[in-house]
Amino acid sequence: MNVEALSPNFQIFTRFGVWLPPEWSSRRRRLLYKTYSTFVTIMLYSMFIFQFIGVFGSIGNVNDLVESIYTSATVVNLGWKMFNLLEKRGDIVRLLGLLETDVCQVQSRREEEIQEKCNQRIWNRTKFLCLFFETTCVTLILTSIVKNIPDRSLPLKAWVPFNYVDGYFYWPVYLHQVLGLIYVGMIHASYDTFVVGVMLILCSQLKILQHRNSEMNLLKKRTPGAVVNPKILEKEFVMNSVKHHQLLQQFAETFNNIIIYVIFIQYSVSSFVTCVTAYKLVNLEAGDPEFAFTILYCSSMIIQTFFYCWYGNEVILESANIGNSLYTSRWYSLETGTVRDVMMIMKKMQHSMKFSCSPLFVLSVDSFKNVSSMGSRHEEADLVRPHPRKSSDESRLVSFIHSLIVFAT
Repeated sequence: MNVEALSPNFQIFTRFGVWLPPEWSSRRRRLLYKTYSTFVTIMLYSMFIFQFIGVFGSIGNVNDLVESIYTSATVVNLGWKMFNLLEKRGDIVRLLGLLETDVCQVQSRREEEIQEKCNQRIWNRTKFLCLFFETTCVTLILTSIVKNIPDRSLPLKAWVPFNYVDGYFYWPVYLHQVLGLIYVGMIHASYDTFVVGVMLILCSQLKILQHRNSEMNLLKKRTPGAVVNPKILEKEFVMNSVKHHQLLQQFAETFNNIIIYVIFIQYSVSSFVTCVTAYKLVNLEAGDPEFAFTILYCSSMIIQTFFYCWYGNEVILESANIGNSLYTSRWYSLETGTVRDVMMIMKKMQHSMKFSCSPLFVLSVDSFKNVSSMGSRHEEADLVRPHPRKSSDESRLVSFIHSLIVFAT
C-alpha cells in the first residue's frame, strides 16, 4: 500500500520549512532548504520565547495574564509538534515504510475500494482543517487591524526587547507576528491531519485484514484447476493473517511512541483553552471584534482534540473486529489443524489497538467527553456568576454558545 494520501501533508510541511524533501539529493538544494527551515524555526520559536517572557510581565493584572497564557498555549503546542517532526523524521519514514510490505498491498477490487475511500477521507479532512485554522488566523489578523494598529499594539501579548511603539520598528514586529500566525495555522492543520491520516490508513489496513479473514472459507476457489494441498494453502493464509496483524500492531505501537507527548500537550492545551474561553466570553461585549476570534479559537482547539479522539476511537473499534471477522468466516469448515490455529489466533486478536500517552489519556470518544466536560463545568460556573455590565441579550448569546458546546460533546 502506498501513502499517496499523505502527500498533501508532506507538501505543506515542505513549503513551511519542517520537512526536507527526500528527493532533494543536491547538496546546494539541501543547504538552501535547511537555511529556510532555520529561518522558520527561529521565527516561530522567537514568538514563543517573547510570549513566554510576556507572561511574567503580565503578573499582577489578571486579564493580561490570562490573555498572555491563552494565546501562547497554541504556540507552545506548535513548538512541540515542530520539534516532534524534526526529531522523529527518521522514525516516521521507517514507520511509513512498513506499509510497503507485501501483506499491506491491495489484492482485489474490494481492497482497492477500501483504500480509495480512506484516501478520500484523508484529503477531505486535510482541506477542512487547513481552511478552518487559516480562517481562525485571518480572523485574528483582521481583528488586530481594527484594534491593534490604531493603538500600535500587537495581535499577541508578548515581550519585545526594544521600544517598538515609536518609529518604524512597529511594523517589522507586527509583521513578524502576522507571518508567524499564518505558519502556525498551516503547520498545526497539516500535523493534525497527518496524525489523523495515519490513523485512517491503519483503519483501512484493519478493514482489509477483516475482509481477507472473512473470505477464509473461499481458499480452495482461489486456485481453480491447480492441484494444491489444502493444508499448505490454509497454513499459508493463516501465517499471512498473523503476519499482517503483527505488522499493524507494530505500526500502531511505533506511531504511538512518536506522538505520545504530542497527545499529552494537545490534551492539556485544549482543556486549558476550553476553560479560559468561558472566562473571556463573559468579559467580552457581543460586538467586540475579538468575540468572533475567541469562538473560532476555542472551536479549533476542540476540533483538534475531537479529531484525535474520534479517529483513535475508530482504530479501537476496527482492531476489536479482527477476531469477529475470523469467527464469521466459517472457519469450522477448514482442516482440523487449521481450525486449532484459527481458534488460538482469534483469542490473540481480541485485544484492541489504542493510542495514548498514559492509561488516563486514551484517544477515544469517552476521553473527549471528559476533556469537554471540564470546560463545560467551568462555563456553567461562570454563567451563574453575576455580571452587571452584561445585557440580557449578551447573556443569552453566551448561554446559547455554551449549549452548542455541550450538545456537540
